[in-house]
Amino acid sequence: MAVLTIGMPRNPSRSEALFFGMLLEAARHGRPDSGTALQRRLRLYHKLAELVERAAGNKLIVFVDEAQRLELEHYERLRDVQDKLERRGVRMFTFLVGQPGILNRKSSFRQSVDTSQIVSRFMVDELRFDGFRAADDLKMSLAAYDTSTFPDGSDWPYTRYFLQRAFDIGFRLEKCCRLAAHRTAAVQAELSHSPVVALAALMSRLIPTVFDERYRFAYAESAVKIDVHTSRDALVREADDMESSVAATLDSVSSTDRVHPINALADVMQIDMATYWKPTQQSYLNHVSKARIIDVVTEAVSLESEAELQGMKKGDAAAGAELRIAETGCCRKC
Repeated sequence: MAVLTIGMPRNPSRSEALFFGMLLEAARHGRPDSGTALQRRLRLYHKLAELVERAAGNKLIVFVDEAQRLELEHYERLRDVQDKLERRGVRMFTFLVGQPGILNRKSSFRQSVDTSQIVSRFMVDELRFDGFRAADDLKMSLAAYDTSTFPDGSDWPYTRYFLQRAFDIGFRLEKCCRLAAHRTAAVQAELSHSPVVALAALMSRLIPTVFDERYRFAYAESAVKIDVHTSRDALVREADDMESSVAATLDSVSSTDRVHPINALADVMQIDMATYWKPTQQSYLNHVSKARIIDVVTEAVSLESEAELQGMKKGDAAAGAELRIAETGCCRKC
């Protein structure tokens, strides 16, 4: 199927010619800005039909980003495009991606018979995006960077394009979220019952921020990342005590394998990661290098285990490592 992606600008013009020019540009037409509104409209119909034919199908998927900026005239023109393609045997499906204000526009359109058909065409179902809510959500997103090619037409994934040396020796963004997500969840759970440690963690982040000129370069990198995106009132509604509020904002997921400051909190609260997570082949060992597997087993089990694993292939080493550390849980080097 063919796919067309449109990004609505701030304060978009209601000009018919400019709107169809924008669609032509999105469709990569060679002359998006020339001709009258009617000429641009006709060229767009032809170009979209051509894209669908090249895709060897009869469907066109249209994504409109920042769709809350669409005005009534824009919807009516999209409807005209849909009708024209329908007559050519092409089915057009439109996905509107935007801020919550788009829901207000939907309610407004429903109030009038003249505009209610816009809702039935373009606003049938609502899918709310909540961001990353679980480790698997982050894993799926990072994995896409490890497999999707960039630039177009090359055979290099995004990760290799920006981190070639690391990628070539086995680094993958996907694996960065595995233990980090479990570690964050464990510290959040324990921190919600440790007000003194929560206050210390909060101050370690706030002091370099508030007294930027004095403490930023000395302490900011060693502080745990704490991001609060809600207002104070919303935060109070969601968590009625300080330690829960701080815990809910912690994040230790990183794009590197460096030791993370959150480990200090885990040590202070004497968190046993084995309570929350175990390094199995599926969850961790299959996704790191053989050298890392040996390091983990050496720390968690014994020095003797290193020699036993050195002569194995990576798959066998991962299986052996899982058996050896099954009763010891997780260590910091994971």
